[in-house]
Amino acid sequence: RSVFFGEDEDDASGATVEGEREISIEMIHLNDVLRILPFERVPADGVVVLGTSDVDESLLTGESRAVPKKLGSTVVGGSVNG
Repeated sequence: RSVFFGEDEDDASGATVEGEREISIEMIHLNDVLRILPFERVPADGVVVLGTSDVDESLLTGESRAVPKKLGSTVVGGSVNG
């Protein structure tokens, strides 16, 4: 899965997002691009394709500090976008 963070629809990478809609987790498919807004839970494992954020991965690591994510970073389903 691919994800991007925040509310901006484009950045320095030149990537853009169009045709956005809300879907249930059961409808997520390989190569879908998902927008993860602040304080939302990441619905599936994926790779950041646009934006940056800090993600709470305490469910995996026990660490209370959020982990910075940027283009190319992996994210884990169940973690929380900060």
